[in-house]
Amino acid sequence: MTIDPPGARDLDQMLHIERRGDGHRVRYAIADPGVFITPGGALDRDTHARGGVRLAVPEQEVVQDGGGWTVHYRVPLASEEHNAQISLLTGTAAAALMLQAGVGILRTQPPPEERALARLRRTAAALGVDWPQGRSYGEFIRGLDPAIPAHAAIMHEATGVGRGATYTPFDGVPPAETEHFAVAAPYAHATAPLRRLQDRYVSECCLAAYVGGAPPDWVRAGLEALPAAMAAGARRANAVERGFVDLVEAVVLAGREGERFDAVVIDDGLVQLGDPAVVGRLADGGPPSGRAVSVRLERADLDARTVLFAVV
Repeated sequence: MTIDPPGARDLDQMLHIERRGDGHRVRYAIADPGVFITPGGALDRDTHARGGVRLAVPEQEVVQDGGGWTVHYRVPLASEEHNAQISLLTGTAAAALMLQAGVGILRTQPPPEERALARLRRTAAALGVDWPQGRSYGEFIRGLDPAIPAHAAIMHEATGVGRGATYTPFDGVPPAETEHFAVAAPYAHATAPLRRLQDRYVSECCLAAYVGGAPPDWVRAGLEALPAAMAAGARRANAVERGFVDLVEAVVLAGREGERFDAVVIDDGLVQLGDPAVVGRLADGGPPSGRAVSVRLERADLDARTVLFAVV
């Protein structure tokens, strides 16, 4: 079966689950674009130019609330979360297979910087969510409930903590760093070859490793250039995502100029509102990070997709 919404057209994977004693065996079937894409052909050239990155737009819904507007976060279904975990399992299995064979491409990520963690702590404080001293980032995130709006907002902001993820190709000698911080294990993007270019290379490497052979020449020749192609696609995706979020924030606050909001300064000249969950700039730079403040909305510009506040 597949786990996809009605009308989905990018059916990258199917899964089969059978009971085995007290556990289960999962078989994960992944689409094989290599069957119909000619290496070096027109479609192949275009996917390299695009980067093939999935656009991870936050699942926010803009709804009317009385005389104004607000933002609701869509809570993923339990089945979607389960499917995501099986996808992660598949990615770790693919990474192990490629590392054993000595050729492939991993998704790696270093631990987050302390500055990023400190900012997330300030965001949690702004939203009234307790983060006890001594509790690790992973423990804190696992304890959040996306059904609670404040928790959903923190989970959205937490995506900025795990920066530095990249694609790491290797051929002959495994890379010095093989782990992905957020996964806490070696990991490879493997389950979306119809949407993400490099997954097609992972498929070819894993197929070759499974039968004890070498990947096709076009795969080995293209591994080194993949990180740059994927980074270019990511930059375009991030620009669209940021523009989307900025526009939603402006729509949420349009017409509320002059209103006051409780906020916390989370970075230089940047404030996080408690309600609604909006991040905006301060016109006057503002006080040091971590300071609780009262701010007045100066401008919500839909055309420029910006919101601007002043400390009062």
